[in-house]
Amino acid sequence: MTIEALLQTEAGMAVGDQVVVLLGDSIMASNPRGWGGLGVVNLAVPGATIAGIISVQLPQLLALNPAQIKLVCFMAGTNDIACLMNGTETIAQFQTSLNQLVTTILGVIPAGKVWAWSPPACGGGTTEPTVAAIQDCYSASCSPNGIEVFTLDGVFQQQSTPAENWYYTDGVHWSRYAWAYILPIADSLI
Repeated sequence: MTIEALLQTEAGMAVGDQVVVLLGDSIMASNPRGWGGLGVVNLAVPGATIAGIISVQLPQLLALNPAQIKLVCFMAGTNDIACLMNGTETIAQFQTSLNQLVTTILGVIPAGKVWAWSPPACGGGTTEPTVAAIQDCYSASCSPNGIEVFTLDGVFQQQSTPAENWYYTDGVHWSRYAWAYILPIADSLI
């Protein structure tokens, strides 16, 4: 796969243009196009766990030309919450997988060009300790390697808009309102 092939679906994008590459689950897959006027190569797949990101999306990222990549943005962990809660995955396994993802990405893309989105503390109740453990994994894997970690909760906590406006009715997926707030922030950082 080449960026050229992926850009065929991007209106107005030319071969050689720099792009933002997204890895992750349905939250990243729902991302609107056009960060900072750049094309978006969205490799995210709804339902992906960190294992799927490593086995499917990471090889796709590695096949791209790193010189054309302005930014890699990834989110892992949202779909792992169920695996962690039902015992099919442990937090130690998640941490090992996240370390592998970070190390592999940083093998081809400099830290300043990589952002991580940690799953938000959505849903409340029984998922909160699991989300907190995932967020701790992000702190341990990303921050020491120079990767800035964002959470939707952290980005929006200073806003006066009610929290229910940030998510669709499922309480997990980001609303258009949330993306409308996030994209200018992302644009200013690119």
